[in-house]
Amino acid sequence: MKQTRDPEMLKVRPCVDVLPMLADHDPQFLQLLASVRAEGVRDEITIDQEGLVVDGRHRVKAARLENRDTVPIVQKHFDNDQEALAFAVARLFERRHYTDSARAYTIAKMEGPTLLKAGKAKRLANLKMGQIPQESPMAGNPTIGDEKGRVRERMARVHGFSRDRWNQAVFLLGLFEDHPQFVIEFEPQILSGEKNLGWVICAIQGRVTPENNKGRSDSRVSVHDSLMDIVEAATFRFKNYFPKLRSASQRMQIAEKVADEFVEVWPEEVCKSVEKKLKERKAARQ
Repeated sequence: MKQTRDPEMLKVRPCVDVLPMLADHDPQFLQLLASVRAEGVRDEITIDQEGLVVDGRHRVKAARLENRDTVPIVQKHFDNDQEALAFAVARLFERRHYTDSARAYTIAKMEGPTLLKAGKAKRLANLKMGQIPQESPMAGNPTIGDEKGRVRERMARVHGFSRDRWNQAVFLLGLFEDHPQFVIEFEPQILSGEKNLGWVICAIQGRVTPENNKGRSDSRVSVHDSLMDIVEAATFRFKNYFPKLRSASQRMQIAEKVADEFVEVWPEEVCKSVEKKLKERKAARQ
């Protein structure tokens, strides 16, 4: 028999609370809310040995909003905050389709307090020594090249985003620290996949004056990540908007347009990769 708890009595483990939450109007949260309304919470909420939530914050929130009396729970022992946080992030990425911008931002926010504190200490040390601090897209991260930097780069690769994307995420954290009024506007758009990190950085920098930007340099978006941004945007739109086309003729019109663009415009490498994937999908279905 499953254990249950009153969602109103559940509190979140503080280290997990640094992870960003979906906005109330995010399609993914609205879908979860509808599911909880119809069937209750099906997947167990993971709590630690103290009864604090490690995984399942959105399900708890949905249960409260839908006035559910109980939610299923499973208890797990965690030796420390790092272990609990790693578990929460792993489960989050397993369950939800995140773009590489959203993944990089989530991981950077998990590391954020350490990165920003270290960055301030490094800048202060430079000033005391009479050195001019060299700002970079790392936005104060002094650990590139040392063991901590290498560990974080390995973590970035494990979660499927590039070093440049990681730099953007940390740079954006610095912008959010300097201009917190932008967090509520842009963070939900990053998590939903609607906007990528490069777009958000440019948008913020375009709305603040240089003297208010505290010396932060350009985000230096690479050509690789610029193209990845385009792919992310297209994926988001097809995933969320194409299924809403009820007219068969409209769906066919879009499909033919995409096919024409692939044949006429897209590089040969892309066309070959698409052809290969289509053959693999066809073979898997047979």
